[in-house]
Amino acid sequence: MDLEKEMLPHVIDSAPNMFVLKDKADDPTQCGNFTSYLLQSYDRTVAIFIRPINVLYVFRSWDYSKTTMKHFKYFVNEHTAFVYENAAAWRKLMDSTEQIVYVTPEMEVEWNRKDDEPNA
Repeated sequence: MDLEKEMLPHVIDSAPNMFVLKDKADDPTQCGNFTSYLLQSYDRTVAIFIRPINVLYVFRSWDYSKTTMKHFKYFVNEHTAFVYENAAAWRKLMDSTEQIVYVTPEMEVEWNRKDDEPNA
């Protein structure tokens, strides 16, 4: 896998802790050809977008603050197949498509538990 870190160009000075990680896998025996984009703030995952299947995982921290929402909007509009206009329209879009998955606290705990398990 090839991992690249991109500081968000419009906010480098105001939020050096907000960044996008791009991870590309080209090995069809593992996961197929895909690129995932991860928006992270400090140590908290905000969103993950997987291309070419165009699925966006949105974590509960997406609307944590005005600053996080500003970065989330940039991420969605620059790195995904979706368009973020405002919070109200975004919530409607999340409810209306299966390609946007809201990661509940329970799902997040399960997700992290799987990451902590040793490989069999």
